[in-house]
Amino acid sequence: MRIPQTTRPLGVEALEARDLLSAATPISLINSAPYDPHSIIVGWTNSPATFGTPAQDAVDLGNGEYRIDLKSSFNVEQALAYYWADSNVTFAQPDYTVTMAAASITNDPYSSSQWALQNINAAGAWSITTGAQSVLVATIDSGVDYNAPDLAGNIWSGLGYNFLNNTANPMDDNGHGTVVAGIIGAVGNNGIGVAGVDWNVKIMALKFLDSSGNGQMSNAIRALNYAVANGAKVVNMSFSGGAYDPGMAAAIQNAQNHGVIIVTAAGNSGTNIDTNPDYPASYSYSNVITVAAIDSNNNLASFSNYGPNTVDLAAPGVSILSTTLNGGYAYYSGTSMAAPFVTGAVALIYSLHPNWTYQQVIADIEQNVDPVAGLQGKVKTGGKLDLAKAVAASMSSSAPVTSSPTVSGPYVTSSVFSGSAVTNLNNVRVTFSSAINIASLQNAVSITSPNGSTVPITSITAVAGSNNTQFDIHFANGTVGGRYNLVINNAAKDLAGNGLDQNRNGTSGQTSDYYYGSSVLQISAGAYGSPPLIQVFDPSTGSLKFSFYAFDPSFLGGVSVALGNVLGNGTQEIIVGAGLGGGGHVQVFDGNNGTLLRSFLTYPGYNGAISVAAGDVMGSGYDEIITGSGFGTQGHVKVFDVSNSTNPNPQVSFYAYAAGYIGGVSVAAGNISGNGKASIITGSALGASHIEAFSIISGSPVLTLSFMAFGSNSTGVNVTTNTSTGTAKIVATTNDGSVNYFNASGNSVQIASVPATIATVTPLFASTQTEQTGREDVLVSRARPQASITSFLNNEPSLPLMLS
Repeated sequence: MRIPQTTRPLGVEALEARDLLSAATPISLINSAPYDPHSIIVGWTNSPATFGTPAQDAVDLGNGEYRIDLKSSFNVEQALAYYWADSNVTFAQPDYTVTMAAASITNDPYSSSQWALQNINAAGAWSITTGAQSVLVATIDSGVDYNAPDLAGNIWSGLGYNFLNNTANPMDDNGHGTVVAGIIGAVGNNGIGVAGVDWNVKIMALKFLDSSGNGQMSNAIRALNYAVANGAKVVNMSFSGGAYDPGMAAAIQNAQNHGVIIVTAAGNSGTNIDTNPDYPASYSYSNVITVAAIDSNNNLASFSNYGPNTVDLAAPGVSILSTTLNGGYAYYSGTSMAAPFVTGAVALIYSLHPNWTYQQVIADIEQNVDPVAGLQGKVKTGGKLDLAKAVAASMSSSAPVTSSPTVSGPYVTSSVFSGSAVTNLNNVRVTFSSAINIASLQNAVSITSPNGSTVPITSITAVAGSNNTQFDIHFANGTVGGRYNLVINNAAKDLAGNGLDQNRNGTSGQTSDYYYGSSVLQISAGAYGSPPLIQVFDPSTGSLKFSFYAFDPSFLGGVSVALGNVLGNGTQEIIVGAGLGGGGHVQVFDGNNGTLLRSFLTYPGYNGAISVAAGDVMGSGYDEIITGSGFGTQGHVKVFDVSNSTNPNPQVSFYAYAAGYIGGVSVAAGNISGNGKASIITGSALGASHIEAFSIISGSPVLTLSFMAFGSNSTGVNVTTNTSTGTAKIVATTNDGSVNYFNASGNSVQIASVPATIATVTPLFASTQTEQTGREDVLVSRARPQASITSFLNNEPSLPLMLS
């Protein structure tokens, strides 16, 4: 029987005496990965007559969304900038890749072969119904082996669709989708293998994952829109795209508008997704059911995500027996296995009540869970799926009680601060998910300065062509360095009068729906052409803690700044390298008050700019200072130990690039390999974007990594590192504002975009932990001219924490 499109654990019938296949493709939840460099996803308010200069081709994803296949002359960043400039565009984003995470296959192939169906009381439900082939279930996955003997009888007449090669052949070449399908709808009582939750159902196989488990978000969006357009009642989505995706959100909203239920797997990170969202599980639309996994003892599985506000209920997800490729069977674990049990339950209820609303079906399942003490405070219902109870309750004289239909209110998707000059902030552009009544904003918006005082708002105007989804909020010039805070309260309403639903829980106008945004204005940060003023801000408030001049105030050559425990005392020092004309000076200051602690020359006789970094590259247990010479040199890198010396000699000295190169070098340090010791990272400061990594072994540099970050046509690259995940990532920026993150193999792992107001960016600090997020953020600053605006970019792919 084919799997329906809901994510629930699959129960199995007792098997005849036979061996189970021991070899099977590991199956589990799908995790986020990089994006396709050759395409983007764009949504339009109205379908365009043409798709613009960057478009080589356009693929209709449905619901006003298109995948734009790019001409070779355009990269993703350029194309995004092009389409965002179109007032008819509602969103433009990379076409993210998703892939499957590792899953476990039970060692003992015979253990607990029937436990899942018994756990959800399937037999009690089957005494009333075993399903109906009039109910169509879609699975968005790796396809389905539609020839498998235990599934063939329950496959939709149209089979489904393969969105990878645009054919009507969704044959599974990975296995994940076939496992999910068997849990939902393996044919029951046929004397073959296993039984699904629904013995009778029709499964629409929608393939967007390839044989290795990789797929593009654009194809997942196409698949969901296809399922809705072709009559699916419920859709199973056992994958995760990581971050919030406006294209997928729009497709889910479209499904809700058509009464289609979506069942998602909670995820396999063992995380509370109330506080650490994981999508699509975290979409809060009223037609979405999110499912956690339990074991045979009703314990929350160790790998399962949870969340009392986000995850609805639990179902079996450990050692689940199901169909595999080529007619085989095997055991699998994961929330990908738990979700199809609920999908099957939805299909069973629809077989009895085809005219029920999606709200009635969901209410019947969630109001009739089996309470489990260990799930209290972990899932919204505090219980696990009880199939017999849900089916029996649906046959009572009264339909399930549903709350009043919820109307999702609008929410803020972004806020971008800017100024009329680089020395001030006086405007913030706010983008909403839908059209807003501009009059409601008059009493909904407030801005405070770094000292806590209210900043007068001078006007609020709708951005031309935005259909009242974007507004420029103009306020009195802010010239004081520090954090400016924006609050939009729930007085903001859409054209229908619905208040903000910022937390997207389906209930608008709550206090928890307030939107908070902010930006930090930093004046005179020691950029070229300005005095060498160093300002230290409190990361939680943006307020200035203290400031000092790293060199004589008359010096205008700019500075390079790093943080590190270079004295070996367990505290952070501020390391400052002089820019052009500074004679190669490095000075070390107390990180708590700016007191000068060390001062020395790095390149005697050299008068160009130097780059500085700090990290434990020698394995000493504290940080060394790494320096790199600037333009006009081959890129001379030195390592200094200043813990016990006020006039240190270099411990290591080498040239990063080949003879003939004169562009200088940017330096950073970080534990990119995860071995506990920092590597030296270098970037070609001018010309191309060549990044290299060196490990110091027996006192000598050993090249471990070499790659081009942005291609050979780049005008140079600056490097730093970010250690938000424990193992450092290389953060590369260019003079045109591009920011990209790379792992120890030189592979891009995420990208962040910096607004046009930061025309030239240079990471000033390798990592700065903000108390607001509890995560390390990269501080990015305009390098020129006299003043600089800063932004904190967090470790979430493509999502700036705040933009200035």
